[in-house]
Amino acid sequence: MQLKEYKILSLILLIGLSFNLNAQEKDNAGQVQDSVFANYLLINSLKPKKKIQLKDSGPYGLAYIEPVKDSLKAENIYLLSGNIRTLDATTLEFDIRNEAIEQNFKDGSIISTQNDYSSFYYSGNQAPRTVNINAIQYIDYSSPTRTVLHSIGLSTMFVGAATTLVLAPILNYNFKFKNGNFNGSGYKNIAKAGIIVFAAGIPINLLTKIKRYNIADKQKQDQEFWYLEKIENITE
Repeated sequence: MQLKEYKILSLILLIGLSFNLNAQEKDNAGQVQDSVFANYLLINSLKPKKKIQLKDSGPYGLAYIEPVKDSLKAENIYLLSGNIRTLDATTLEFDIRNEAIEQNFKDGSIISTQNDYSSFYYSGNQAPRTVNINAIQYIDYSSPTRTVLHSIGLSTMFVGAATTLVLAPILNYNFKFKNGNFNGSGYKNIAKAGIIVFAAGIPINLLTKIKRYNIADKQKQDQEFWYLEKIENITE
């Protein structure tokens, strides 16, 4: 790689990193930390020593199915975003930020609705959603480190694509002349650097995606399934 291309590549990477850090600062400024959210573990049903701590760095996803006794409707599927507040042997209480509900009918039709609870605050006589443990299908969770790395990957891909598709043509087109002229060599250098940056962000993005943990009873004894438990109940 020539020195000029190296300088262009370094500049693009710095722009991408700055873009990501600014986004992270805005996200962190709006987060509310609550230690009660950090008291739970996902434990692999086949390998109990394999544990994932649900940290309070932000909301995570939970999906559960609620059967419906109705001649027309089969079931409701709830997709929640939020945090676990309490957990016992049969139920958990979930503090909801956002909710999507899919009402599945026996004729195959589906009605979807969305609810936003992000600005809702529980009063003394209210409680988070109570969910039956056996009804939970999965939890989508990503650690704080993976979340930051994923954001960096997405920002890198965005900056790389913008550099190749937008900046490279604009920076190398001379608008002073009536008919205009184009600096092909300069365009290739900038576009090449943008493609390299975009490609660098792809593996970061793929390797740090949110993970899905299928939930089942601890007796399932299958590496594809996990169960929930309080940290204070775990003995090493």
